Amino acid sequence: MEDKMLGKLKKMNLSEQAAEIIRASIISGRIKPGERLNEMKIASEMGVSRLPVREALRLLQNESLVESIPNKGVFVATLSPRDIQEIFTLRAVIEEFAIKLAVENIEEEELEALRKIYAEMVSAASESDDIRLIQLDLEFHRLIAKSSRHSYVYRVFNYIRGLILMYLLYDTEALKANRRLVTSQKEHRIILGALEARDLDLAVRSINDHIQQSGINIMNHLLEQTPGSSGRKQAS
Repeated sequence: MEDKMLGKLKKMNLSEQAAEIIRASIISGRIKPGERLNEMKIASEMGVSRLPVREALRLLQNESLVESIPNKGVFVATLSPRDIQEIFTLRAVIEEFAIKLAVENIEEEELEALRKIYAEMVSAASESDDIRLIQLDLEFHRLIAKSSRHSYVYRVFNYIRGLILMYLLYDTEALKANRRLVTSQKEHRIILGALEARDLDLAVRSINDHIQQSGINIMNHLLEQTPGSSGRKQAS
């Protein structure tokens, strides 16, 4: 019985490892939005069978990072201006509610974790480490959602994690194009300071300002890059 369980864990680990490699490739831009993911080719490059790759793609589909189109295959998700608008308004609702609760419920060890994340974000930005910066940005906001002590807020945040990850990918491109990286880091510092001071008004204002500026920044950049975009692929 124990041998079978160990085998299942190893099998699951392969899928998670494959998902992490594909996820990192999407974040880095090595695999582009809208690009088709060839299951056989990926399995060959990773030196594994197709099964863990298939399971990895299902994991990424659950995160909304990839989408399966019947009779066509699996593709990296793309975001249109409308998608960006919907994601950033959803983020605003979830994260405003989360930070209101986090002001009351966040613990010192979580504040210390946010401080460390912020310091790493500054370092990653200075080194132009986009992959690390996106991962840290997502972790910063995830920890605030967790600190709300509201299990359903945290579940919703995790459910749309992949969409937020794609959103942050677009945000990082726009930040570099519009030289907003320094401003964005200052916005995170203000959010952190509000939580440290347990200042409800400042916390709500700072998170809303940050998300709104992020959304405007991405929308402007996306419209410049892809005029006339009609949206994401739809299954047919």
